[in-house]
Amino acid sequence: MIDSRRKNNDQEEINRKIKETKRKNGSLSCEKPVAQYTIDGTLVSTYDSATDAERKTGISRGGIQRCCVGRYSQAKGYVWKYI
Repeated sequence: MIDSRRKNNDQEEINRKIKETKRKNGSLSCEKPVAQYTIDGTLVSTYDSATDAERKTGISRGGIQRCCVGRYSQAKGYVWKYI
């Protein structure tokens, strides 16, 4: 919600509040760079984020993130790590 006080209505302040809210909700975790490896450990590619990797590979962001934090050992035949 936009504050009625003028200083709180500038775009920078609005963006800061949105980012803070997302951080509290844990929705910024996908913004960490990730690396994609084959099962034998060969680097395949790197991506700006799990979301970017999902767009480019078709592998779900959630699977990539779970692999990065160690909940899954692999996602769609690849090992994923935060870099």
